[in-house]
Amino acid sequence: ILFFNLLDIELLKSQIQSSLDCHFYENSTFLAERLHAFASSQDTLFVLANCYYRSGNILRAHQLLQGIFFPNKKRKTKQKKIN
Repeated sequence: ILFFNLLDIELLKSQIQSSLDCHFYENSTFLAERLHAFASSQDTLFVLANCYYRSGNILRAHQLLQGIFFPNKKRKTKQKKIN
């Protein structure tokens, strides 16, 4: 069982930021996905969205953040009309 304490989380965030600063977007995204998987919070989701945004995956970042700011927003889906 993996367990992250606060120090591990802050160290991983620091590594993610260093990767972003060096333009290692794949590395930062990988680390941010792992961080969010093991310590899910709005803060880690924002870190992940930032990695997606900085790597050019703007739509993915938007979709992640949309869930934070509009949690009750229903997505439009096509429904078949039943006669």
